[in-house]
Amino acid sequence: MKRNLNKIFLLTLLAACFSVVSDRFPTALASDTHNTTHEAKPKPAEVPTHQNSNNQNNSALVPIQENEKYGYADRTGKIIIPPQFDEARKFSDGLGMVRIKNKYGYVAETGQIVIGLKFDDALEFNEGLAAVKIGNKWGYIDKTGKVVIPPQYDEAKHFSEGLGLVGLDGKTASHGHAANSQQPTRKYGYIDRNGKVVIPINLAHAFTFSEGLVQVIIDENPDIPNSGKYGYMDRTGKIVITPQFGCADPFSEGLARVSINNKNGYIDKTGEFVIPPQFDVAASFSGGLAEVRLGDKSGYIDKTGKFVENPHQQE
Repeated sequence: MKRNLNKIFLLTLLAACFSVVSDRFPTALASDTHNTTHEAKPKPAEVPTHQNSNNQNNSALVPIQENEKYGYADRTGKIIIPPQFDEARKFSDGLGMVRIKNKYGYVAETGQIVIGLKFDDALEFNEGLAAVKIGNKWGYIDKTGKVVIPPQYDEAKHFSEGLGLVGLDGKTASHGHAANSQQPTRKYGYIDRNGKVVIPINLAHAFTFSEGLVQVIIDENPDIPNSGKYGYMDRTGKIVITPQFGCADPFSEGLARVSINNKNGYIDKTGEFVIPPQFDVAASFSGGLAEVRLGDKSGYIDKTGKFVENPHQQE
């Protein structure tokens, strides 16, 4: 049991903070203490599809690999779509994103290619739309393959709760003293399904909405690592929980994991602590429980902060 729980925690550590849209910075947990002055900030990374809502990824087919080609099998292992693709991702909204050479398209569960392999990059469908890259710009298509939001963004991610996360490059900014350290400053914002900007594209970082709120970072000094503080804003762009945390997760089951002084606790949607910051490592709630570690003890807590299993000593 101890070994299994420790393995679970290793997996939890990989996703314990949360996802951001940029690929410019390395990952770190709120519990990391490699920086004694500032709390560790999470790694901006692609929005994971496991956050998709409404069970849109409950396909009976899963990607498989055979002889360096990808196809799909059912959950008994029976091959349904023979391996023929150079890449295949799990089904979402009834379609699987596939790639042959450097072109992307979408396949139905019958194996029929229903949206031709013509895009330069693509993401899985979510909420009926998928971000695709045409040339060097991103836009969105519907499930018929029709472009519904023209390619105009330098970055685009999944729609979540009716809002799509997009990014645009601005003027170049200097980082450091090297002559070749100039790089574009990318800003993020949110659009609705019609392509209308709902939250202006002026955020330095952006996250996906969950339960009506999304993390926001303010007072970040680019010359001081991990100096930003995390709070939350609503779907209108209004900050409803003042940025004050060293790290913060999306809301899940009404609570969000946040950190202060490298200790993790849980707040409600008013920003009040329901479970005080005390844990060295903590994950989001799922099924009424959250996995935590406190010193050499680990286990699961309920929404009152009470351990529901006896904490286990680590080996």
